[in-house]
Amino acid sequence: MSTIQEAIDCTKARKLQVNLVESGKINVLVLNNLDNRFNVEFCENILSQLDKLEEEKDLQGQVLVTVSTHPKIFSNGVDFENLNTKEEVDRVLRLMFDILRRIIILPIPSIACIHGHAFAGGLFFALAHSFRVMNFDRGWACLNELSNGIIIPEPLLKIGEEKLGLENFWEVCATGSRYTATQALKLKIASSAYEKEEILHKTYELAKRISKKNIEPVAFQTFNKDMFKGTIKACTEVSIYDLTLERIAKL
Repeated sequence: MSTIQEAIDCTKARKLQVNLVESGKINVLVLNNLDNRFNVEFCENILSQLDKLEEEKDLQGQVLVTVSTHPKIFSNGVDFENLNTKEEVDRVLRLMFDILRRIIILPIPSIACIHGHAFAGGLFFALAHSFRVMNFDRGWACLNELSNGIIIPEPLLKIGEEKLGLENFWEVCATGSRYTATQALKLKIASSAYEKEEILHKTYELAKRISKKNIEPVAFQTFNKDMFKGTIKACTEVSIYDLTLERIAKL
């Protein structure tokens, strides 16, 4: 049994919504919120665990792996069904933007283990990670905001462009297509992909290989701050996006 599976089992047994399980140099961030839709409580719990991670004095050689307890879903994005006003949408999106920023500028490499569906905000969340591992057998990657009449706010536009490249990102958003792992590899959505029986083990092996690189935290963080300046600035200085808020609040 991989350490990732043990972290999943521990989190489910303790009935925690979000949990950070440390095992040597490998830190597993476990999402256990049904289909992991982003609401205020869920966002705040993720940020709290990121705080806990960065409180570690010696981060050199450490790696973060994010995984879901749901066997078929990594994350289905923002919790539209329970957001009724522009103010509620604004609060959740600002928290989500902060999560994206925090993961991008982590002083350690991060891996999103996407062993199920990653839709809309859930896929943007995955893209914030350094590496994305997908499941060949199950799970689609999809950015369907435009298909639902949602204006994509600038922080999400920036992360998509900087992570996937302008041409790939335009195609993914404009078509709203559902991509398998094989297709996602070609579009740079996924860094690697494995069969469902081995994805947790292979993700753990990847984390161990990266850990052995013993990457220096300050240098790694500075590198990512320089590489993803547009995303970091957009997430920090959120511009007015009233139309986005209105469209989401009406869903």
